Amino acid sequence: SNSVDGLMRSSNRNMLEVESSRSLLCVYSYPPHPFVLDDPYDDTTVASVIDTIAPGVKVQALRSHPASIALSADERNRSNRRDSSNSQDDAYTTVRQQQQQQILLGCSAIDTNFSKKAMFLYISYESLLGDPKEGYICASIDHYAFVNAPTSEDLSHDMVDDTVLNNEDWIWRVTYANGAVVRSGVELSSPQVATIPFGAFVCVRHKMINSMGLSRLMIESIPSKKHTTIMYHPNVIQDSSHYHISIKGWISERLNPLSGQSGHIVKSLPFMIPRKYEVCLIDGAVVRSGVELSSREIRTLSFQESVTIISKDFSEHPADRCVQRLQLAGGMGFISTKLNRRPPRDANVCRFIGDDEDFNCYDPSIFHRKWN
Repeated sequence: SNSVDGLMRSSNRNMLEVESSRSLLCVYSYPPHPFVLDDPYDDTTVASVIDTIAPGVKVQALRSHPASIALSADERNRSNRRDSSNSQDDAYTTVRQQQQQQILLGCSAIDTNFSKKAMFLYISYESLLGDPKEGYICASIDHYAFVNAPTSEDLSHDMVDDTVLNNEDWIWRVTYANGAVVRSGVELSSPQVATIPFGAFVCVRHKMINSMGLSRLMIESIPSKKHTTIMYHPNVIQDSSHYHISIKGWISERLNPLSGQSGHIVKSLPFMIPRKYEVCLIDGAVVRSGVELSSREIRTLSFQESVTIISKDFSEHPADRCVQRLQLAGGMGFISTKLNRRPPRDANVCRFIGDDEDFNCYDPSIFHRKWN
């Protein structure tokens, strides 16, 4: 489950609200109102919240269930009136097109009033006490996903065994309401390939600063066909079933200031579980105080020394090949994944060796107290 989203109790106001400040994902005995399964599996079960799952917990999907959001006209009108009152107590406010919301750090919000589709997964998982449990989770609303890849939209009814919703190495989310425009090149004058919708996950491979000074990201994505605006281009590859579309191209990290707007188009998500890396360069790994290579040098990690990493980022320089940087736990600085040299001299500095097995998803404060 994803740390920045959590979801969501069905309240008596028929809106989805975050379950406490810890952003837990609710587990249901059966999908609650206003969700209606397209293929009811057992509609005699009373819908209730039976458990919550913490960010970073791995679950196994046993079944996938597309659902519709069935709000009556009166319920939608009440929701619209509440939104128009601009109450700051609402967990989700109306998405304002062409405008980023400052209270959300430059990101757009979900507008559930106009959502039509959802995806529920019937999952098995290990509870906080270590007991095996099963239940339903809401995996996505429209194209906004609450679990990591493979996303719920990539699951078919036939894909019900050994489907583990695992953490990918590094995931970014589209946070702009109008989506992320994918182009074939790093410049904005290059042809448009596709538009990846708000809420979707993408994998970022490289970062460059273009001639306009804009941060551009090379991405790879496999979104659902029905939620992606596609223009014919060689960078768009359909598989034999024509169900999935593989997209490769360049997107902007932030809105172009010349448009008169500001805010993120995509944001990097921190690791759900801290990662362990080992220095594999004989000369060791230089630790600097900031993400930029010009920041102050703190120390040098020795060969085969292991460190705990909480997130990744890109430097802004050099502009033609921004360097991927790893943030050490406890605010202890940054190291590079590779040497700042052109191929083939850009040797690996460190390698991923596994998750931090001591991390407790249900009580992350233990981890933070350890490092602080």
